[in-house]
Amino acid sequence: MRKNKDIKSVKSYLEVNDLYLLNAPEESENPYVSTYMNDRILDDCIVKQFSISNNTRGIQFFGFSKSELEKMKQSLSDGAIHMDKILSGEEVLLMVPSYEVEEDGDGGMMQTFLSKGQYQGKKNQYKDQKYSVGDTLDFVQITSKDSRLKGYINEQQAKSNLKCTKYQVKIGGIIRQRINWFTNSVQPPTAYTIIGLNQTIHNMKILPTSSRIQIFLKKSTSYEQFDPQIQEYQKHLTGFDYDNHAAKMKEYRQFLMFIQALGMTLITLTAVVTMVIILIEERVYMMEKQESYQLLHILGMPYGKIGGVIFLQSVYSGMIGILLSIPLSYAVIQAVFGGITGIKEYFHLEWAIESYAVLLLLYVISAMLSVKKLE
Repeated sequence: MRKNKDIKSVKSYLEVNDLYLLNAPEESENPYVSTYMNDRILDDCIVKQFSISNNTRGIQFFGFSKSELEKMKQSLSDGAIHMDKILSGEEVLLMVPSYEVEEDGDGGMMQTFLSKGQYQGKKNQYKDQKYSVGDTLDFVQITSKDSRLKGYINEQQAKSNLKCTKYQVKIGGIIRQRINWFTNSVQPPTAYTIIGLNQTIHNMKILPTSSRIQIFLKKSTSYEQFDPQIQEYQKHLTGFDYDNHAAKMKEYRQFLMFIQALGMTLITLTAVVTMVIILIEERVYMMEKQESYQLLHILGMPYGKIGGVIFLQSVYSGMIGILLSIPLSYAVIQAVFGGITGIKEYFHLEWAIESYAVLLLLYVISAMLSVKKLE
């Protein structure tokens, strides 16, 4: 692939999804794992067969290149990256992302992962308290002696075909947020995820469950043009899973543009309707008071001061319209998008500010025209 004239670069990764942590924390002693929504434990018959500790929890091992591992320094919460020790398999990084849990609109629970520094110890926030830098991780990999054996097996097949390999490694650094997984992993990370080099997995003699590659195309080549070549690669690789991230991002950008346009339209229309109603009321009031303004002029008040009063009244009415339209706009958005979780994240305050600034400017111009008409 690296020799392909349409490809700019290729990144390769190894991933292991069938590892199990030994002496894992129990839910009663560590709330972090009690509410984690993506986890698994080892089957009881396998635990008994290989005399494994009852407290097991599924973990993963992600392999990266040296350059990508170096970039993870900024994400470390504790410890350091000792590249030579990671390469040999003596140390690894442990990713244990802190998160918070909230109820969604349907009465279910929604898990949101926190970025570095966002954890504040709130009641609905969870942070692992079990492991520290320097601690030892003991884990096992259950593999089949027969590579053709796939799917569900019975207890007798397990006894004759499965083997258990134990591993031990030290924690060199801890990352308390999710990183480098969205476009890289076959499965989302579990509560505890080991991170190292691709070569670390080989040196520890761990069998990877997946090999992953990322293909970056040159600007002159679109993913639509390159798609037939991907299909050709797929013919020669068994278990090949193709994920067109570029196409997904294009769809997402189109969706985001649609939501932004719709949001701007809703905010602007709501503000316009509210302010037009107030503008009409203000104009009716001014017409009713026109004789009073004329009387003030007869009594000696110059048109300039009278115009200033009218101008201030118009601007004041416009400000009231803005203040009233802000909650009204929010109410309309909630009414239209109330069933979509997190839709408010797509609407930004600057949209409303821009809309209201333009409308206020129009209001000022309208007030100036009213003063001119009075004169």
